[in-house]
Amino acid sequence: MKTLWLIPSFWPTRGGIETAGLLLGKGLQAKGHELLIVTDEGDPAAAAEETVAGLPVIRLPVYRALVAASPAALLRVAQRLTALAAAFRPDLVHLHLVGPAPMGLFALRLRETLGVPLLLTVHDDVQGLRAGASTVLGRCFEAADWVTTLSQTFMTDVLGLAPHLTERASIIYPGLVGAARELRSLRAPVPEFLCLGRVSHEKGLDLVLTAFAKVVQTHATTRLIIAGDGPARHLLERQAWELEVSERVTFTGTVSDEERAELFGRALAVVMPSRHREGFGLVALEAAQHGRAVIAARAGALSEAVSLLGNGLLIAQEDAGALSAAMTQLLLHPDDAQRMGAAGQAQAALLFSQEACAAKYSALYVKLRQTPAIDAHSG
Repeated sequence: MKTLWLIPSFWPTRGGIETAGLLLGKGLQAKGHELLIVTDEGDPAAAAEETVAGLPVIRLPVYRALVAASPAALLRVAQRLTALAAAFRPDLVHLHLVGPAPMGLFALRLRETLGVPLLLTVHDDVQGLRAGASTVLGRCFEAADWVTTLSQTFMTDVLGLAPHLTERASIIYPGLVGAARELRSLRAPVPEFLCLGRVSHEKGLDLVLTAFAKVVQTHATTRLIIAGDGPARHLLERQAWELEVSERVTFTGTVSDEERAELFGRALAVVMPSRHREGFGLVALEAAQHGRAVIAARAGALSEAVSLLGNGLLIAQEDAGALSAAMTQLLLHPDDAQRMGAAGQAQAALLFSQEACAAKYSALYVKLRQTPAIDAHSG
């Protein structure tokens, strides 16, 4: 079975949708599915066509054309995509949705010209977006033969915008990155908290620094590791200096998979104080894989993930005081962190296996291929 993916960003760019996409793509390929992945060019220096982990990837200047508001550039992208689809002859189009669906324009065009089913997966927050008949998002919801989300939180949001999807929507949780890791003792000589991911304002890392400055007043040997890179890094480095904790905080920049594993292994807990409504929180899953506790904000589906995993403490968003108290609690009671980490690891293997995720999408692909595409213009 052939499926054409439209996804706004893909590996080797690192992030939630990129990681989820790579793992699902590899899982589907292992089950005999043939994929063609079309994504945005991202970095203009990236190869226009390449194979990533055995998956064919083609990058088009989608967002550049949209930002330029150039009808000619958009037409060239559409023509290139139409030619790719005609040569590939997919049985299904799978649109991975982030935000107000700029790639949805092309998904709608392909669905109409090819006459094949459209599967829509919502990876991001749609709360507050408009989904009327005149919007791209609304038209995608209307045209979709099936819609999946990564969480109950976002399914509730989707059905609030498009109640008619109730009978053709389902939740498929993302799969884990590989197998569970051996649990390491938390009896490290210097306790460390870890923040991992994009270093940007919406991740709330400024709150971590404020909380950490209070923590070290009573636990002076504690360290904070901020792994990753992004636009807020320089501001955070300055904040650490102003709070007089810069000697206790390490900014690693981008880290490799091996370095990530080492950082998880040393961490007392992973801190995720996001002020953004997270689509799921794959770092919380990764922490569970390594048997590590999480301190997380009640931010979208992130709180759902931590509740399902049972591997952490949940705090209110924008509350540095609550964050400081949670960090102090785990410093005083490291056995609690060990217990939560072990519980999360067991739950992750049970609920979030990569094999189960790929199997559910594989079955859905086959079901949609065997079901005639709905008439998006009926009713």
